[in-house]
This record gives sequence, structure tokens and C-alpha cells, in this order.
Amino acid sequence: MSRLTRDELRAEFDRLSAEIENMRRMLNHVAAEEEEYSLPTVAGIVPLELVRKRAILHAVAAVNGDVPAAAKRLGIGRTTLYRKLKEYGAEARPAVREMPT
Repeated sequence: MSRLTRDELRAEFDRLSAEIENMRRMLNHVAAEEEEYSLPTVAGIVPLELVRKRAILHAVAAVNGDVPAAAKRLGIGRTTLYRKLKEYGAEARPAVREMPT
């Protein structure tokens, strides 16, 4: 196992910091949605768009922001998922490749 250089460690730290911030934004967004729709709905029915949004944000969070993996699990195309995330104001991170060792 090789040691990482200072620049490699800094790059990895920056990448992880950005990923954590993105996840924090997504969770805050979901929490705001929960609060917004915590009021009773008509006959107990939740709007379909809210269900879709919650499913998408939950799927992306469940795979740590890996949009291609989330799209596959949701059964939708990556382009569709990226478009929906942009529509929801949630940043998507590009797929991360492992650093060579």
C-alpha cells in the first residue's frame, strides 16, 4: 500500500468535504419538505410529486450521492435523475473513481 502525498491527501479531503456539504444540503432540503407537508393533506393523500421527490432524494442519500447508482436503483435514466436533482435544487456529485494505490 503506497502512501498518499500531501497534495493527494488535500484533494481527497476537499472532495470529502464537498460531499459532506452536499449531503447536508440534501438532508436540510428533505427536512424542509417534511415540515412543509406535515400539515394534513386532502383525504390523507400525499401529492405524487412530493412522493417522487422524497424517493429520489432518499435514493441519492442512500448511495452516498452516487447518482448513477441511485438512478439504477430507481429504474430511471441518469440524465433524468440529474435533471430532477437540478429541479429540486440538490447538487449532484459526479461519480467518484478510486484513487490509484
